[in-house]
Amino acid sequence: MRPHKRTGSPIARTRGFALAWALLGMLAGLSTWPAEAAPFTYVTSLADDIVSVLDTATNTVSTIPLPHAGPWGVALAPDGKRAYVANNRIDTVSVIETTNNTVAATVSVGPGPAGIAIAPDGEHAYVANSGSNTVSVIDTATNAVATVTVGNGPIWVATVVSPTVNIPSCGASACAQGFIGDYPQQGAATGQMRQFLGIRYAAAPRGANRWNPPKPFFCWGGTRQFTAFGNHCASPPSPSGNPNVNEDCLFLNIFTWRRPTGVVSNFCGIF
Repeated sequence: MRPHKRTGSPIARTRGFALAWALLGMLAGLSTWPAEAAPFTYVTSLADDIVSVLDTATNTVSTIPLPHAGPWGVALAPDGKRAYVANNRIDTVSVIETTNNTVAATVSVGPGPAGIAIAPDGEHAYVANSGSNTVSVIDTATNAVATVTVGNGPIWVATVVSPTVNIPSCGASACAQGFIGDYPQQGAATGQMRQFLGIRYAAAPRGANRWNPPKPFFCWGGTRQFTAFGNHCASPPSPSGNPNVNEDCLFLNIFTWRRPTGVVSNFCGIF
């Protein structure tokens, strides 16, 4: 059954959709509706045939009209440059340029497109077609479409976030200085181990970075000392550690064998 073909009065349908979206928002947390591209949030309005663009800095709203389209799901490309909107009534996907909020392309997909998701590498968009029991796979470079048959009445679709994140290098001038000491001893001049503690490898996962892949952090030049552990991730008290509510916990600890000379050499150019 295609989601837009439901029985009942327009008021009842509108209330039903509002309740459904509210429940999905509470239960799903992360979904393809709405979508965000800083500093904007994109919200589809099925009844009004528009996409509302909320400027999160000023809380002002502009609209993108999609006449007779029935916009349902929306998802953003990983680079935030394009928004993809599943048009449930006309069996298409609108590709919106977020730089000027205009429709750059319209892609035909299967009947009753509803949910939509973008692959982590941004190379494909996946559209659940509720009216044909299929998923349309859009090549985002060419807008070519492949079709895959799935179970009855598909509505939502999700992709796995890649566990691999490429963090830009700080260059050869960035060096980390640690110390010699057997774990967990710190600051000692004796021991068989070199320690480099609390090296940040990504920006703090707070605010806009929460529930997203890690973001690059600032780079430094010269030598910085890394002689203390960074924060551990937010957790309740346990036999293995104290409670913590600090989300800033993306740190790396490096332990290596002590060099024969006993000199604490620096790590450079690997950050």
